[in-house]
Amino acid sequence: MLTITLTLALVAAAAPQGAGNDGAPVADPVKVSGAIEKGVEFVKRTPPEQVGAEKELMLLALLHAGVSRRDPYLTALLGKVLAAPLERTYNVSLQAMFLEDLERVRYQGRILQCAQFLVDNQTAQGIWGYGTPTLAAAEPYKSTDVATADPKARELGEEAPGSRKKPPVRVRLTVKRTRTAPYGADNSNSQYALLGLRACHDAGVDGPREVLVLARKWFREQQEQPEGAGGAGWTYGEHAGKPAWGSMTAGAAGSLAICGFLLGEGWKDDRALQRGTEWLASHFSVAENPGFPQNGQHYYYLYALERAGILCQAEKLGKRSWYAEGAKFLLDAQRPEGSWNANVVDTCFAILFLRRSTYPLVETRDRYISR
Repeated sequence: MLTITLTLALVAAAAPQGAGNDGAPVADPVKVSGAIEKGVEFVKRTPPEQVGAEKELMLLALLHAGVSRRDPYLTALLGKVLAAPLERTYNVSLQAMFLEDLERVRYQGRILQCAQFLVDNQTAQGIWGYGTPTLAAAEPYKSTDVATADPKARELGEEAPGSRKKPPVRVRLTVKRTRTAPYGADNSNSQYALLGLRACHDAGVDGPREVLVLARKWFREQQEQPEGAGGAGWTYGEHAGKPAWGSMTAGAAGSLAICGFLLGEGWKDDRALQRGTEWLASHFSVAENPGFPQNGQHYYYLYALERAGILCQAEKLGKRSWYAEGAKFLLDAQRPEGSWNANVVDTCFAILFLRRSTYPLVETRDRYISR
């Protein structure tokens, strides 16, 4: 069980300071801490043997929530992940994010496989679909496959989350494309693929530069075309006159930031990204996924909003404080048993939002987890 003291320290370190001077709501770190702890308890009620496709998302949320790296529940899920083949874009991307955070040197061999899967599942247009296994990443993974000869780097220590120093990446690896995926992809899988590639980069594994160039080109070309007040957003695939959604727009803005950062060309002057954040400001909501029918994929949107806010270095969208308002909504929406919407996936998205789990785009060899 998490300790309230540890989680409170994590949330207090992550929460924006000085919020509320303009009358905006302020997230109470004590209440946020308690909500995260209750959410974790709910997530862990599902026996590991019954966990399915959501296991990578659960691992990412639990680790960011402060669960010990030696927690039996976490290690049981990790064993399932490492024993399974790489088959789907969402899962592979989340796996790379989790392993980079857990122990990026120890698992660099597996992260290399994740990068290969993602590179080989990009289409010629620059985006990703659900993905299919690639022979180049199909070799059985062995825990001894690490890119370092230092035995100490293979040890999984027990430092307290929030103070753990990540081991420096001493070996940088590169994957080469072995195939191009067929067309039939979407902006949802694509935003997660780029999150995964960013995690691979942080673990010392890079793909071809053209992967990022193509992805950025796609997102720029598929943005709504009208120029003017209110910005322009993205829908699920090709825009083709379809209305934009909040979840796709937040994900696309974050994706453009990642592409610019990893290409070393910057992203702050990217006009498509600027128009995307303008759209998020003019359509701002934490109570619904703006533009999506019947408020579908609401918590998926909130996690995308958290990523966009941090990756684009925007504590506010227009005059709205996305974190403070989102945290207040989530505190009010949590159910007595600790869940959001009585399901594990939405609960994990809520935890990741409340924890401000996304790392800013900063190049560093040995990044601290504390934020």
